[in-house]
Amino acid sequence: MTARRAAGIDRQAPYRESPGWCALLPGPVSPTRGQIWRHDPILGRENRSNLRLIVSSDSIDRADLPTAFAVHVVADASDSLLFVAVDPHGWAAAGTLEQVMRRRLTEQVGVVSDEEMEQVDIALRALLEL
Repeated sequence: MTARRAAGIDRQAPYRESPGWCALLPGPVSPTRGQIWRHDPILGRENRSNLRLIVSSDSIDRADLPTAFAVHVVADASDSLLFVAVDPHGWAAAGTLEQVMRRRLTEQVGVVSDEEMEQVDIALRALLEL
């Protein structure tokens, strides 16, 4: 038996309940599908949007996971099926699908309509051939 296990430290404990520096972070963020959030990446990049549209399913969003799935919301778009207008914020870019750390989501700035979310779903299905 390891010293960690003998001390009762569970390596599989959810991130927000684990001992150490994680306990000092603010409470968990609960983004839901269709919300647009400001994202504070660990490594910022020039000319890259900091807005993310949450596209993960409600069951994933309710799960006790440290991440959610999102696409970038950008100011300009090319003439492509992979870009969906999400007024007034810009364009959801399906080709930028990524996992984002919930704790890096700093502020909810909007919510897309059901029709806009359906168009994003179509773009993601086209991207992934689903």
